[in-house]
Amino acid sequence: MTTRKPTPRTGRVRFDDRGNAVWETATAQDPLRALEHPALSLAADAPTPGEAVKPNPHGTLKGYDPYDSGKLDRKPRQRKKDLRKLGEWIALRKQAKSGSTED
Repeated sequence: MTTRKPTPRTGRVRFDDRGNAVWETATAQDPLRALEHPALSLAADAPTPGEAVKPNPHGTLKGYDPYDSGKLDRKPRQRKKDLRKLGEWIALRKQAKSGSTED
């Protein structure tokens, strides 16, 4: 029979006033030190969100592809049509047709 070495305790579970489980670290004086890992570091200059994404002009044509995604180009907005002018144009056209057939 093999015996296991006891692992050092990093903390324990406790419950807050609402009944949620919370991990309480054993080193209460420096909880961030317990989370340190030698392979992790902070980036000094993180790229802005606009710089990190490459443009994808064909994305709106071929559909969504998670492996070939990128910044999609927006379609230019169409100008709103003035419906009063359109109605006047239709009325003038009807007048022109009715006037030209009477001659």
